[in-house]
Amino acid sequence: MKRVLIISYSFNNDQVIGSVRMRGLAKYLKEFGWNPTILTVKSHSKSSEFDSVETNYEEDIISVWKKKIGFTNGTALKGNIGVNNNKNKKSFLNSFVKFSSEIVTYPDTHKGWLKPALESGNKLLKENKFDAIVSTYPVATCHLIAKKLSENHDLPWIADYRDLWSQNHYKNYSKIRKHLDTKLEIKTLKSAKAITTISDPLKEKLNEIHNDKEIYTIMNGFDPKQINPGTEISKKFSITYTGTLYNGIRDPEPLLISINELITDGIIDPKDMKLQFYGPKEDWLEKDIEKNNLSEVTEIFGEISRDLSIQKQREAQLLLLITANDPREKGFFTGKLFDYLAAERPIFHIGVKNGVIEKLLKKTNTGISTDNINDIKLELERFYGDYIVNKEVSYHGLKNEVNKYNHKSMAKKFSDILDSL
Repeated sequence: MKRVLIISYSFNNDQVIGSVRMRGLAKYLKEFGWNPTILTVKSHSKSSEFDSVETNYEEDIISVWKKKIGFTNGTALKGNIGVNNNKNKKSFLNSFVKFSSEIVTYPDTHKGWLKPALESGNKLLKENKFDAIVSTYPVATCHLIAKKLSENHDLPWIADYRDLWSQNHYKNYSKIRKHLDTKLEIKTLKSAKAITTISDPLKEKLNEIHNDKEIYTIMNGFDPKQINPGTEISKKFSITYTGTLYNGIRDPEPLLISINELITDGIIDPKDMKLQFYGPKEDWLEKDIEKNNLSEVTEIFGEISRDLSIQKQREAQLLLLITANDPREKGFFTGKLFDYLAAERPIFHIGVKNGVIEKLLKKTNTGISTDNINDIKLELERFYGDYIVNKEVSYHGLKNEVNKYNHKSMAKKFSDILDSL
């Protein structure tokens, strides 16, 4: 059996969505003739399920620098030096701190992992025969490690992108930092034999700066063993969201306004309603809920374990998926979507229309996508009517289509590329 080294910073942290893709790949690659070994950081939650090499790296570069200059860890850099956080009051000091942070964290906050990872990786590859390397972004250091190891040991390398690097529109960097990122990305990827990413629109973006490379779309997925075994559904008309929300970006306010209006108009009985958020408690979210008179029907539970999150998804009448209503989001999948597919409950997406999420929901018949309050109200009224008649919101997912997005299928696509290198 051939051997592949997978370089993943967050691999051992099975509570974060960023680890799911590579853990799924590692779990099922053996079925297709590839035996994976993971190069990652040391963790307290190492799994015996995977063959891994862990390195002694514990802190990101921001934490290191704060300790060196005596700042409080856990407090934002601006807070340590008293920079004004008022967005309307720009200052030289604000700009200086922002630019300094960009330079200190270039190319990412985990660059301190580069040296120990290379030491462990070089030793491993020198003492054992490997046939290929896979590294995964959004930790740029993973690709830097892969480049060096690939060149040092003459091994073909696949660079995987779960997100964009220098082309990421959420990174509000200065022109200098953007230039440095672009230059480094192009230079680093020169050594890669192939590039993989999660959607066709991201593939097109990557092709703009890596047009000399073979680029493949391999979508995310879910573990086949995660499929809902038949969990009892909530008796209430429950709408459940699991994960982090971002004010003004991944923002539930259009939903809150819609529910409030439907209750006020007598279309939804508040006694039936239960809106549930499982994720970090945010002051702005609590204020929005109160502003829309929904405190009695809404509960924010705080962060929970991944296993419990999956359980709560299975119990929901409706699964709420919120993404930014921004045309630039059309090519992005959230990892949460694939957890939702495995839960086998209807998915209610609020975000940009005509993107990859809406296309997947239509193809699998697992839910609907909306981007404005009028449509949200219409769909909620329809879902609620179904709930009243049938005592639950009906699920009509196409099992054969849904199963195309499992980790076994994902691993098969990776193995095909590995075989071709």
